[in-house]
Amino acid sequence: MTGITSSMIGAVIMASIAAPMIQLNVQQAKGRANMEARLLYQAEVDRAKKIWSTDNVDFDKRELYNTKYCKKVDGYGYDDEGFNFKVSCSTGKQTVGGKNLLLAFPALERNPGQFTDEDQNGFEDVTGLPTHDDSCYEGWKGDGFRNRACQLGGNNVIPMYENIYNSKRFNDYGTY
Repeated sequence: MTGITSSMIGAVIMASIAAPMIQLNVQQAKGRANMEARLLYQAEVDRAKKIWSTDNVDFDKRELYNTKYCKKVDGYGYDDEGFNFKVSCSTGKQTVGGKNLLLAFPALERNPGQFTDEDQNGFEDVTGLPTHDDSCYEGWKGDGFRNRACQLGGNNVIPMYENIYNSKRFNDYGTY
């Protein structure tokens, strides 16, 4: 009789220890699956941002990298402001994503406004640096005298200053 009682008590103790351990393992598995789904989703988002920044034409026709775990969700596609990258990734029963993520169209002009040449003299207004290469300026390294044959915003413009001369108001003036 004591053997049966001992066995029963042992079984109860083992069950009381095993039940929380099983629950802990289930929670760990869910957490691991959720983390894996988040990593897969973040990888898709990072890849999409990189591709979008270099080529945003026919972006809706591109396949996802990991089609086994990730899929496009309704609403995936172009809209007025850019591209709605609506993707979800699942591992096990854990799903991540599926929300709107806007990849905005690039600005029409790469210059965010930090460079200006309002007086159209070929020198940047704030720094006073020449906006064209040295052949557009007479004397040593652009000493303030401009070569009149050099076109404002023409072939000799320094690339980082190119956009301040691309707007319509500068294109109407020709040479400087």
